[in-house]
Amino acid sequence: MTENKTLTLTLSIPAPLTTHLWSSAAPNFISDQPDRFWTYDYPELPDPHSPIFRNGTMMWTESMSDALLLRACEDQLGHATTLLFDEAGFSAGPVILCSRPFYAQEEGKMR
Repeated sequence: MTENKTLTLTLSIPAPLTTHLWSSAAPNFISDQPDRFWTYDYPELPDPHSPIFRNGTMMWTESMSDALLLRACEDQLGHATTLLFDEAGFSAGPVILCSRPFYAQEEGKMR
């Protein structure tokens, strides 16, 4: 598929099961290591340096499909998201940067 358009899919996932879409999470530290991450060049993806993400959560996924599903789920829950790629060796892969505060995970509200 090479068409350059956004597809809208209807998929029902119980919110608690979305925690299986990510493998690890951390508070947003993109400004501390800006060369580690690159962004995808799509106009609908917000700038990861936007203030809305300042206290947000970074979630690493095992695959691009998991990242896209996780992004859609977090958007449905009312959180702003953007898609990054982590170039660090052992953790290389897609990352969702979300406006959901990281403390939500620490309080058990994510898993």
